[in-house]
Amino acid sequence: MDTEPAVKNNSPVAAIDATGNCHVAWLGNVGGRTRVFYAVRIAGEWANWGTINANEQANRSCESLALRLDDQNKPWLAWQSGRANLYAIRVAHLGDSTGAFDIDELTPDCINYNLYPEIFFTPDPSVAWYTANDSNFSLSAMKYDRIARQWMKVDIKDFAKLPANRFPYLIQLGTGTFAALWFDTVSYADRVFLGFQDPRTQGEGTVIDHQPDAINHLITGASDGERIAAVWCIETATSNSQIYLSHSESLEFPQEILISDSQKNYYTHPRLSPFAGGVAVVWHSSASDGGNGLVYYRRVSFDK
Repeated sequence: MDTEPAVKNNSPVAAIDATGNCHVAWLGNVGGRTRVFYAVRIAGEWANWGTINANEQANRSCESLALRLDDQNKPWLAWQSGRANLYAIRVAHLGDSTGAFDIDELTPDCINYNLYPEIFFTPDPSVAWYTANDSNFSLSAMKYDRIARQWMKVDIKDFAKLPANRFPYLIQLGTGTFAALWFDTVSYADRVFLGFQDPRTQGEGTVIDHQPDAINHLITGASDGERIAAVWCIETATSNSQIYLSHSESLEFPQEILISDSQKNYYTHPRLSPFAGGVAVVWHSSASDGGNGLVYYRRVSFDK
């Protein structure tokens, strides 16, 4: 798929379009800084675009990459770009006439942290992220007006109790509202929380994991409309970091299931993309933590 293994590829994200084509984006090292790469598989062949943001400022590196497909199967990518305590949010999408990626900065002249962007369609293309306010963070969002070709600020209501300092991972539900997944400490244990955009709960979370004695971290999730699926890393004294999955159509989440292979390869950075009746999950083995550096993929189908 990629043609430049020397750039130390990492942090892959994937999406499957309506025709079954796979779109993949990842980060790679170019001149000592991380940049965004993209490829798509069409008619059984990979088309590799290489670096899509070669004009990124030389002293900035890219992190926290997100990928989503719109209703025309076109990719939209978002990431944070910065250095020290200055991080901006950038978005790339294919131009209607050029066929090349247009890149917009949503936080021009930023003087603070802007972190962990996610892309949604409401139905307009929208991006949400966390913005530093002194020592605290708050949720920010903008949507794209396709006709005016402009980004406009929007407010996300009914999330007053969302713990933004925990950087919850946002999920869009079939109703168009949002849910969020995050970790927090309960009785000295890292637990997994789920909260909903709701006028009554205001995003307040409920514990959904079943392993309080383990180290839970690096959560991500998705929704196929009604069902919420979540994957995250669970680490114990004997297992090393493994990838687990749980899914439910209510707050009663069943025991999470192991989807990695139990080998001590320190698996990390899981990401998932839903399809009809299941999810596709990608993750990688962290070479710096003693793993083999490989990227893994697993397709999980749900019982009817």
